[in-house]
Amino acid sequence: MSIAYELKSLERDGRLLPADVVNAARPASNPLHPYFDWDDSSAAEKYRLDQARTLIRSVQTEVRITSGVHFAVPVYVRDPRAQKDVAGYVAVASKPSRDLSIEIARNEIRAAIAMMRRAEKISAAMGVAEQFEMAVQHADALMQSLAALETA
Repeated sequence: MSIAYELKSLERDGRLLPADVVNAARPASNPLHPYFDWDDSSAAEKYRLDQARTLIRSVQTEVRITSGVHFAVPVYVRDPRAQKDVAGYVAVASKPSRDLSIEIARNEIRAAIAMMRRAEKISAAMGVAEQFEMAVQHADALMQSLAALETA
């Protein structure tokens, strides 16, 4: 059985709840079982690390630019120098080097593009995707302008 089939079988009135997935996966014979950490001590530690990541990402500060505009900015962002499998954050207020600042901005735009592409696919499946390609094109152009800054 596929994971998609297992998950589909757990839907109730078209909704899938994470608690139902975990409960169904408890028996070792369930195909979903291997996707979970069933050792309570290591699972608890992973959960605490996830909570720490959520806490770090939640911290914001207010920034005022010279035109008097105020907006909230995350205090910490993912450190692009960190390996993919290693968590690491850098404080935006630490005024990282120009190259690191550009790389952080590029990571944020990459994430935005990925979310827009996901939204585009979901919207296409529902028949309402007309405007997404233009938004992705604008984000791609922004990525190119940041790439030009790196070489300048």
